[in-house]
Amino acid sequence: MAKARIGHFVEAQVLEALGVDYIDESEVLTPADENNHISKKNFKIPFVCGARDLGEALRRIGEGSAMIRTKGEAGSGNMWKPLDMQEKFWDK
Repeated sequence: MAKARIGHFVEAQVLEALGVDYIDESEVLTPADENNHISKKNFKIPFVCGARDLGEALRRIGEGSAMIRTKGEAGSGNMWKPLDMQEKFWDK
């Protein structure tokens, strides 16, 4: 799995040409385009995307994402954060 910046389809094309197994359109990297995510339907390789709530997850799926991961607070060490995140995710 390799990371590509949000909205940077050329990075995704390069990663696909390199033969990676999955592309993670990652919010950790500086976004190339904050308003437009990569249109994943033009790729043969599956994409993984993060989502903060159900609406965002459905938008990523609509763009062609094969897998959704919920976003947590990386490095916080708080084991309850992911559970709180899941509750917020499904409550919306």
